[in-house]
Amino acid sequence: MIARHASSRLPADISTPVCAYSLNRKIRESYVGPFFRYRQGGEEYDYPNITPDGDAYIVKIYDQKLNNDIELSDAYQPDMELQPKLSYNGYYSASFSHMEYLLVDAVIGGQITVLCASKGSNVLYPVVGLGEYSISVSDKALSVCHSGKCKTTDTDGCFSVYSDNLGNYENIHIGKAGSRLYKGLLSELIICNTPLVTGHKILNNMRKYYDY
Repeated sequence: MIARHASSRLPADISTPVCAYSLNRKIRESYVGPFFRYRQGGEEYDYPNITPDGDAYIVKIYDQKLNNDIELSDAYQPDMELQPKLSYNGYYSASFSHMEYLLVDAVIGGQITVLCASKGSNVLYPVVGLGEYSISVSDKALSVCHSGKCKTTDTDGCFSVYSDNLGNYENIHIGKAGSRLYKGLLSELIICNTPLVTGHKILNNMRKYYDY
């Protein structure tokens, strides 16, 4: 069953996301497409249309924002050697091991809010990279860096970050920032070009769904 907060609205319905990804559920009420595309045994399939059986690798995570004013921005990786492995432990995650990453074709900048459900092994490893701006996470700490300046706070791996006065970035990566690569898991990610007064509700929704 999909977990919901008090207003019974899904995470991407109470925000205006630039991109909205989940490997496990729809996060916009009107979304009817697949959650991700994976490669297995030389073929590609969409989930939940076909359930993975054995080792599989993520080719694409579909953008669920369904915003008529902004083009869809799927997170993807065409290079098979760089596709994160699909992990399952009660729910699906993209598993990164210092080599894999996903690309996002979108322009993000100015004021942004990033909400994420992830489990990193070390706070030095970036789960999201936007040019000189990066977010690194472990199960206990969160580090946000911009132009070489970093701020570290406590986290359980499910977090919300707000930053302003950023430049516009087109080179957006999941699992990579510059030459640094992520080691850990990622299950859900929402990026918005605005501050969110409802950010805590989305975060609580994620924590409830993923039992953080």
